[in-house]
Parts: sequence; C-alpha cells; structure tokens
Amino acid sequence: MSDAIELADGIVESLNDTEFDPPFMAQRGYLPRFDLEELDDRIVVTVVPGGDVQSGLSRKSDQYLFTTEIGVMCRFPGQAGPGNEQLDPLMKLMQAIRDHLRHTATRIETENLSAVWTGVEVSYSDDHLERLNQFTALIKVQHRIFR
Repeated sequence: MSDAIELADGIVESLNDTEFDPPFMAQRGYLPRFDLEELDDRIVVTVVPGGDVQSGLSRKSDQYLFTTEIGVMCRFPGQAGPGNEQLDPLMKLMQAIRDHLRHTATRIETENLSAVWTGVEVSYSDDHLERLNQFTALIKVQHRIFR
C-alpha cells in the first residue's frame, strides 16, 4: 500500500474515532463529487490521498512532505440560501476538524509509517453556496514522513 493511501486511511480512522458536532462518517476517496440529490442535508467528509515532495536528509534517509485533502460538503435542499443558523455549525465543525488534526492527531501511526503533522490550510467555496446551495470546504493537511 502506498504511503499516501495509508496516511489517508489513518486520517479517516482518526476522524471516525472522534465525536464531532454535527456528526459525520469520513471516507477515503479520490473524487469527492456527488449528485446534488444524493447529498440531501447530510454532511459528507471525503479524505483524498495527495502527493508528496521528497528531500534528502542524508545518504541513507529521506523525508517526504505529504498533502492530504479533506473535503466537507453539505447541501441545503429546498432552501433559498442557507443562513447563519445553518452555516455556523459547519464553520465550527471545520474548526473542530482542524483542531483535532493539530492537537489530537498530530501523529498518524500505521503498520508501515509514522507521520508527523506539519500544517493545515482551510478554504471555503462561496461560489458553491451561491450557485448550488451547498456548503463546500477543503482542509489541506500536511504530514512529514521520515525514512
């Protein structure tokens, strides 16, 4: 199994082992695209394995900087546009996921790798809110692996 897949699976496991409000079940995937009708009003969290940047530490060891993307989506069917009442809990959820990755899941340990958290970036799509009546956010988390 590749390091990127193993790291993404470790993140999924860490997220699913934690109670968030509102609740969700994370899954690993490559294209977090869904039919809008499929989304209903549930929260969909997809962890997408990303690429890595390699750099040498010595003749016998390297470090790899992996970026994993976590997509969070929620649709608001039948509404003229979600307001603060619907969006505030999702914004708080994004912060809770970020804080979890930063403070609780700083190290992802699997059978074959040990990854240390190095940074996180959060972005939101106001275009999706306006056009699709859908909350879409992306968390990019970076981990460093030494070999």
